[in-house]
Amino acid sequence: MNNVLVNGIFTYLHVAAILLQSYFFLRFASVIPLLDLFIAQVSDLAYRQFHNRRLWHMAQEPVPFHQTMTEDIYKHINKP
Repeated sequence: MNNVLVNGIFTYLHVAAILLQSYFFLRFASVIPLLDLFIAQVSDLAYRQFHNRRLWHMAQEPVPFHQTMTEDIYKHINKP
């Protein structure tokens, strides 16, 4: 095919895609923030559920009373 024709077809498709995007944006502009909020709420809920489950499992493991973060760091740094 002719190079000019191919460039013309791609330019036409590009312009059509831009017009379609702008149409959808203008048509659903009021829905986009609501959709963003919904996605944020769902992801936050999933994050909280996952971490609550993780923290619950961690709470089931017995931790000695004397074991502190400082002691853990000290042991980690001063390995024999």
